Amino acid sequence: MKILGVVGRTMSRILSSLLSAFKSDRKGNVAATFGLLSGVLFLGVGAAIDFGRRLNIETHTQRALDAAVLAGGRQLQIDNQNPDKALQLAKLVYAVNIKNRLPISTETVSFTMADNNTALVGKVDTTMKTSFLGLGSVKSLSSSNTAKTQIAVGGEGGSNLEVSIMLDVTGS
Repeated sequence: MKILGVVGRTMSRILSSLLSAFKSDRKGNVAATFGLLSGVLFLGVGAAIDFGRRLNIETHTQRALDAAVLAGGRQLQIDNQNPDKALQLAKLVYAVNIKNRLPISTETVSFTMADNNTALVGKVDTTMKTSFLGLGSVKSLSSSNTAKTQIAVGGEGGSNLEVSIMLDVTGS
């Protein structure tokens, strides 16, 4: 803790000396350069914030989509005669998992059966309004997420493979 206090005081002194040097500079070069670059710097920081929000939305959406297709695929594995039930479960699981996601402008969600009803495919397209990039004429950012699961239907995986792990606790 003491190290952080020393570092904080040192940084405060350095920042204070830099600001006083900036303030006392009468040539105007530094102020003009700072004035010209401040807009670009502000837009760059804002772009980083907007892209960070987009990445957060995309990550939450992909996690929810993965959970949805896995749940739907498992339902399809249990009851392969009712693919509509698997689709409904996938939609429900997706809706539950995106509740804590950041707000978005538009969203298109689709779940479909594939490969003779042995696979479930989910696709989500999202658009979010930008906060800072709107100043630079980028009004929105979009992303597209896709997930697919293919599970052996009816509990038959097509092979009789058994995996075993043995743990020797004797220490020999």
